[in-house]
This record gives sequence, structure tokens and C-alpha cells, in this order.
Amino acid sequence: MPEPLPFPTRQFTGGELVVDQHGDRRIFDSSNTASESLTFTAFYTDCYHEVKEIKSGYRVALTYNLFFKSNLQPIVLKRNLGLEKAVEDYFSEPSENGRYDEVASPRWLVYLLDHEYTRSSLDWSHLRGLDRDRVGELLACADQLGLTTHLTLADVHETWSTEGDDDWGGRYRRRWRDYEEEESDPGDHQLTELIQNEIMLRHWISK
Repeated sequence: MPEPLPFPTRQFTGGELVVDQHGDRRIFDSSNTASESLTFTAFYTDCYHEVKEIKSGYRVALTYNLFFKSNLQPIVLKRNLGLEKAVEDYFSEPSENGRYDEVASPRWLVYLLDHEYTRSSLDWSHLRGLDRDRVGELLACADQLGLTTHLTLADVHETWSTEGDDDWGGRYRRRWRDYEEEESDPGDHQLTELIQNEIMLRHWISK
């Protein structure tokens, strides 16, 4: 009988999996794992990830999409007195957008969550990780102050100045989508100063 082919993950170097979740960068190296074993790594779809170059041997990777089935458990409301005071002060102060001698209080408070959501996944019961805890505090705050709350997708448009370039650098980000698009690549230039920041809200979901 011919000898069996070697196990596909046996004896390789390199090929580390790098996962970055909102600045928390982790490196997973399975090259030292026993040759008869398989390793599994699961992460949210909004995490940026890459596989480093294989230096020797072979590395076989299978990729699956895991779908979360919501258990429809309600978000637990938790009062945060410091948050309530900050939000109350925010809505009591004059808005910077007031014209002439008109003094107007802000009408909106936009809080950007950590995770990115698509239109199909944006739902109160589908919030991930710490987003659920933060939304629980925000909802409790809204109840105490008589405010109306919504979930919505946000398109964030930022214009930055760059170091080492005579021109203004523009950067366009889409938040809570399953991709990020940039109009211009800063390349080796470093973003130094935020010049303009605009947020467009769409796909509103009431509580």
C-alpha cells in the first residue's frame, strides 16, 4: 500500500493569523500545534484580519460563516447616574448651531457603538458584546430623562490634514457596515488634524 499523504497542517512555519478588533490586535500562531490536531478561531465579521506569509511547509485553512441566532433576551436596563447627569447637561446647554441671538438646545445626541452592523443585522436583540451593556445604560438614561431612542446606521465622513503633504488629505469611512471605503489612501503620510466631521444617519429603528 502506498504511504498516506502527510497531514495538511504538519510542519510549517509562518502563516500567523492576525485579528484586529477596534485596536485590540491579537496574533494566533498554530504552527506549534500538534500535527494531528486542528485549531479553530472565531471572530466577528467587522474585525480586520490577515494571514501572514507561509515561510515553509503547507497550511490549509477552511473558512466558515457562523450565524448567530438571537435568543431574543431583552436588554437589561442599568442606571448610570454620571451618564444621566452628563446627558441632562448636554441637552440643557445652548447649541453651537444656534443662529444670531437665538439660543437653542441640542435636539440630538449620537453615540457610536463599537461594533459595525449591516442593515440586516441591526436590531436591538442582535447587539454584540459591550454594546449591549452600553445600550442598556443609555436606554435607562433615556427613560429617566424622557428621551426617545433609536438605532441607526451612521456614515461618518472625516476630512484630515496630513503630515508631509502640502495638500489636505481626505478620508471617508462608513461605520456599521460590513466594509470600509477610503476615497484617498494616506499611504506613508500620518493624519494629524481633524478638519471636518460629518455624520449621516439612515435606516432608523425605534425602541
